[in-house]
Amino acid sequence: MKHTFSSRGARYFYEDIMVANAGIVGTASTKTTENVEEDEWDHIIDVNLSGVWHAFKYAAPAIRRAGGGAMTSTGSLSSRHTIAAWNLGAYTASKHGVLGLTAYFASELESDNIRVNCVCPGGMATNIYESADWPPEQLEVFLKGMAATKAQGRHAIYPVCDPREVAMAHLFLCSGEASFITGQSIDADGGGFVRVFAAGAKMTF
Repeated sequence: MKHTFSSRGARYFYEDIMVANAGIVGTASTKTTENVEEDEWDHIIDVNLSGVWHAFKYAAPAIRRAGGGAMTSTGSLSSRHTIAAWNLGAYTASKHGVLGLTAYFASELESDNIRVNCVCPGGMATNIYESADWPPEQLEVFLKGMAATKAQGRHAIYPVCDPREVAMAHLFLCSGEASFITGQSIDADGGGFVRVFAAGAKMTF
């Protein structure tokens, strides 16, 4: 990341947008938080939290040279909520960190005309779950369940997000249409929190 912005940003063109999109659930998702190994914990924190920090840290000077712009991070509903039914202790800690990190960068870069916000998706149809190293049959059942839920669209009790819908939230926050928004987070979960968590129901796919 440092090399990318030091070489490209300084020599060729100015960047004015950075989307820091990183996320794995890792092998830690097969264990309770107490039983997660240190290397499993470090791997999730390195990708999910430190990855965002590196992206923002090295993008900020390039965006400053461009006269300002916007940066967004990808958090999660786990940035604010605990999904107790799953083993997501390490993941939740990392995504809580992303939310706090985003807010701090927003406060520190506001005077440079750089807006910083966070998009928090719900369950999303990507390959993130493959990082869990679940048994193949378990992963297959889970992915089939997600596909069936996704097919229901927003009518599902807990909708599965399409990556393009989440990308549109990032696009909005990076656009001039969001010029008055910084230090904020937007849930892109199809109303899943309202339907499930607020009602005290259990999330399943």
